[in-house]
Amino acid sequence: MESEILTNNFNFLKEIEKLIINESIMNDKFKLLDFYADFAVNNPNGSLHNPLLEYHLLDISENIPFQFTENKLNKSLIIMSEAYKHGGHTRIVEHAINYSESNQHDLLFTRNNFVVPNSLSEICQNKQCSVMFLSDGEVMEKAKQLRDISSKYDRIIMHIHPEDYFPLLAFGHSNWNIPIFLYNHAEHRSWFGISIVDVVMDLSSRAKTNSLKYRKILKSEILDIPIITSEINRSKNEILREQLNIDKNSVVFLSGGSPYKYSATKELDFNNVVDLILGNIYNSYFVIIGINPESSEWVKMKNKFQNRLILIEQLEYCKYLEYLNIVNIYIDSMPVSGFTVLLENAMRTIPIIFLDTQASFPDSIVDEAISYNMILKKVEKIIDNGITQEVNLENHKIENFIYKYNNILDSNLIHYRNLNVNQVVDFSENSFIRYVLKDVYKDKITLDKSKFSILPFYYKLVLLTYIIKELKEPLVILKIIVDDRIKKLIKKLIK
Repeated sequence: MESEILTNNFNFLKEIEKLIINESIMNDKFKLLDFYADFAVNNPNGSLHNPLLEYHLLDISENIPFQFTENKLNKSLIIMSEAYKHGGHTRIVEHAINYSESNQHDLLFTRNNFVVPNSLSEICQNKQCSVMFLSDGEVMEKAKQLRDISSKYDRIIMHIHPEDYFPLLAFGHSNWNIPIFLYNHAEHRSWFGISIVDVVMDLSSRAKTNSLKYRKILKSEILDIPIITSEINRSKNEILREQLNIDKNSVVFLSGGSPYKYSATKELDFNNVVDLILGNIYNSYFVIIGINPESSEWVKMKNKFQNRLILIEQLEYCKYLEYLNIVNIYIDSMPVSGFTVLLENAMRTIPIIFLDTQASFPDSIVDEAISYNMILKKVEKIIDNGITQEVNLENHKIENFIYKYNNILDSNLIHYRNLNVNQVVDFSENSFIRYVLKDVYKDKITLDKSKFSILPFYYKLVLLTYIIKELKEPLVILKIIVDDRIKKLIKKLIK
């Protein structure tokens, strides 16, 4: 049985793909491409790549003048779209720069509208890692700038956002010969790059399977998430418990993640998990970090459990780590898992509880996953028996991560282009992509109003006509209509 939403989203993207390929004005082509990229990344559509569109961008790349660079740097270049003060994405880059002695790095951002986190800036300064940004300008100009800078390096390591197609334009030229690696932190989303990447560094065996099956990439290597740990500080445990008015003998549950990871589906509501635990475990507290405490669902839960439920907005990484000193049991975010924070707790022998889904859990912990109806039983078993987390986490130790990381880089010295790939599509209800649509995106369609608003009027009309007739999504239409002329036409189209 096929998913209608996946099918509809795929067909919509095919319509946009045709418009992109047939558009001769470059500025309008890239506006359409921006709209396509945002929709493909944020709306599961039965496919995780688009070879035809990538090959079209490779042809465009040939029109960007190629300049060979003789003055090479004995360094690797890490390319990021942007960096964050929280989450695992930026931590990976920090660890690679900070702990890799045999491979020195510089860092380049394709965007310049953010502030580099202090932790990353300090590491770069200490390790003589230059930090660069692409200048503002037209798409082709920025792609050439990226190519010219990158051509000085021994290898390119991409930690880019899935919608970032600048590297594809920069490195898609047939004369490009520097090996390209991509760290697959957005494994569940469509992304650009399958045609130019030599090695995809996947986070788990499941992720590797999906890369080979759904993207037909040239080569995948498993590179486990690195975790830096410190011993649990018992004095900080007592101090923080006192500050939070938590009894020293109580059981503290912790969970952390971005708000979207807790957004409920029809089958799973994390509020019910909180209710289950606090309603059944005497003298217990639940700390949740990263959500919006002012949202109606959390206000309701707070009113019910009062001081036993502690809700905290996003914290800087160093502040978040302090809370690991007081936790007894870590409960994963649901329905969307947080792999890095799961491992950070497991490395401190803190028991972790997470659900068995199609998510690409790290190989080290995947066998510990449980079903929803086992949550309370496992909690009670941990409390009654004093169980600590016992899994093999050797591959996550920083020294082992760096060894594997350097080995991957040093063993792949030749660049290849991945041509003649056909698009892989899977609309089935039991597929990994359908799981992503249901649990991560809640079976909803989203469009970026800002990217829609800058499209030429003709394209706005074409796309809205398709949305009305084929997608039948009136709420989406109302959110993105920003042109008075279209507002007048919309009633006629609906009729």
